[in-house]
Amino acid sequence: MKETILTTLQIDQLKKHSKEFTFNTQTEIIYAGHIPKVIYVLLEGNISFYNKKNKLVKECPPNCIVGSEEFLLNTPYKRTALISPGSKVLILDRSTVNALLNEHFSLFDDFQQAG
Repeated sequence: MKETILTTLQIDQLKKHSKEFTFNTQTEIIYAGHIPKVIYVLLEGNISFYNKKNKLVKECPPNCIVGSEEFLLNTPYKRTALISPGSKVLILDRSTVNALLNEHFSLFDDFQQAG
């Protein structure tokens, strides 16, 4: 699971397509072995990753995008992740990601046609 930190501009663009969600309790948001249905973008708080022996192996800072590689490749997660209480995220489901990709490529096509 690679860690990608997004810029403020990238976060602002994603906020146009997804609402913020706040976790009130510590929640297991990623389960090792499961194929993801969403991508998480951490806005505030913390996400901690654990191996199969339940040992902390990594923490995700704010502006981190989580699970995008597994989501796009339709492969299972290798680790389990817990999100801390009070953490805020954007949750991007497949239809949102597809819309973002279509919008991006549509803008590229418009640019090519104008040139």
